Amino acid sequence: MNVPARSIVAALGVSIACAHAAVALGSQPRLHTEPKATRADRQVAALVIARAAAMGEAFGALLADTTEDVRIRFVDENDAALGASMPGKYDHIRNEIVLRRKQFNGLGKPLPRWVSFYWTYYRKPEIRAYYPAVEVVDSVLWEAHLSEAAERRNLTWPHQACSGPELVQRLGCEMLIAGIYEAVHSPRAPIINSNRVDRFWPESLADLKRRPQPRDTPEYREVQRSGGILLVQPLIQEFGASRVLAYLAQTPFRIEGENVRLSALSYQKTAREALAR
Repeated sequence: MNVPARSIVAALGVSIACAHAAVALGSQPRLHTEPKATRADRQVAALVIARAAAMGEAFGALLADTTEDVRIRFVDENDAALGASMPGKYDHIRNEIVLRRKQFNGLGKPLPRWVSFYWTYYRKPEIRAYYPAVEVVDSVLWEAHLSEAAERRNLTWPHQACSGPELVQRLGCEMLIAGIYEAVHSPRAPIINSNRVDRFWPESLADLKRRPQPRDTPEYREVQRSGGILLVQPLIQEFGASRVLAYLAQTPFRIEGENVRLSALSYQKTAREALAR
């Protein structure tokens, strides 16, 4: 999908403010810094702009008509804004991206040219291993996109069912997350053996629910990941990533009657009808 880089940048409607630096993202991305801005702050701000633009080139604008501003804020190691093991997050209440400074100590100066090409990072395992901070930025930007899309339908992202008490509720939500994760992290669509759809989309979860710790079993993880890919991948192939991702963020997947196959087919049917309009 060949969409101008500025599309997703404008879609974010981002005004990024960090300590002593500010970045305004619009149709003509600009970087503004105050005299006291640190080099590290400017460098990470430039990375955010580059990765947002790279997403626009690869996927198209997800939120082309958003009017909200999104701020970026850096916190130090012991700041309570992030959990102990959390490198970054998107706060949809404050429309704020929060990043831990420690994650960005190894960025090159200047930024490597490949950061402006979304899929280059994910095609090169050696680059991905050496620059984990790039994936942190990508993950938080995707979280921002999906959260803002969900908010238009008075929902949150991830959907509320992901923290629900029932295994069936959580599994449906986790399948969507897994399918989206693969869509934005895998340059080539994973190959799913359609002959094993009975394992990926079981017609009954009764056997799985009887396990002492069902979520720790290979069977659960197979439904979660492979079943999620099988749910999401065909829709993206038909309608494109930007439209489908927005739809998924706004439309929870619910497993009815513990029948994953029928629920998935019904979800895809409804999605196709909505996306074809």
